[in-house]
Order: sequence, then C-alpha cells, then structure tokens
Amino acid sequence: MHFRASGRRVAVDINSWQLPLPTDEILKRLRQSGFTIREIDVSKFALSSVGRSVYRRSAPFVEAPLAFDCSSFVKWLYAERGIWIPRRCLHQFSAGAPVEDDAILPGDLVFLNGLVCPPIAPNKRVSHVGIVVDRDIVVHAAPDAHGGIACAELPRWRRKKSWRGARRFAPTDRAILTLEIPSHLEIETSDDVCWHLLETIDWSN
Repeated sequence: MHFRASGRRVAVDINSWQLPLPTDEILKRLRQSGFTIREIDVSKFALSSVGRSVYRRSAPFVEAPLAFDCSSFVKWLYAERGIWIPRRCLHQFSAGAPVEDDAILPGDLVFLNGLVCPPIAPNKRVSHVGIVVDRDIVVHAAPDAHGGIACAELPRWRRKKSWRGARRFAPTDRAILTLEIPSHLEIETSDDVCWHLLETIDWSN
C-alpha cells in the first residue's frame, strides 16, 4: 500500500513491504532512524474539532486549524494521519476509492454536489465534503456552523438529491501506522521509508 507524505508525516503499511525482518525489528529500526510513531484516528480527531474553528471559503490550508472550508478541513485531518489528499473536494472525490453506500465506515469521506463548482456537467459536480466518524454521523466545515465545524446525520445526507457518494483513502482491513519523519531524511512517500529500511539490512549474510 502506497501513501504520499503530507508535511513531515507519512502513513505506512509495513506488512505490505514484505521485508525479511519481524515487525518488532522493523519498528526498532524506524525508531533508531529517528521516526516517531503517532497514534492518529482521523474520525475521532474530526469529532474533537467540532466548534473550534471558523469557516472561510477557500481558506488556505496553511491557516489550519484556525480556519477551514470543507475540503481543507478533511485535507488537514488526513495530513495529521500522514496521508496526502488533494485540496479541492472535486479532486478528492476523483482520487479516493469508491465505497458503496451500505459499506461506509469511519474515516471515509462523503460528498454532495452543488452550484459552487467548476463549469462541468451537473451530474458530475462535487462541492461539499465531510468525514464519517461513525456509521451515522458526518463532521464537516460549513458556513452556518457555530465554530466552523459541525455534525450532521449521515442518513439525512444520503437522502439528499445532492448526494454523490463516499470515497476511502486508507484501507480498513490492515494496520496503517503514522510516522513523524526525522528532519535529516527526505521522505516523499511510504515507499521511501521502505527503501530506507532496506539500506539498513546487512545483505552479506
């Protein structure tokens, strides 16, 4: 599983690397190299953000967590997880893995269409996004939300004519770790972490 780093964090699926090392040894070598493991649950993190910001359309990502619009909010959440996702909700919708309505899980992004969107066909418009924090609750940044971030009921979103569906950026069937990247290493993707570990292995034996 491949992830693009966001800032100084990167998500990794160490089991997918199939390195000739036990998991404990991999974690030990990561720590020795200066990586720090962060415990980040994006759905819980989203819920803890309710009412703590201000909404501003097209708020620059660098203003997080003081100000958000809907797409910069979910981008920020996934950045904390060490997963880069696009800035705009239309591109987020295109980049994520499709999820059937009856298979939506915490951490999935859910989308609505609307008028504030590039000039494309109405049935392809996407102009609002939120994140699911359990099977019934969506957390999203909205202009009418007190504190910028609010909760909504997922069943009500799914009944809207503007419902566009759900997308997933991290698998739910495997352990994904979030690593803080040490300043002396140049890490752009989770594969870079794997290559770094390969360089620590003594292949002469």
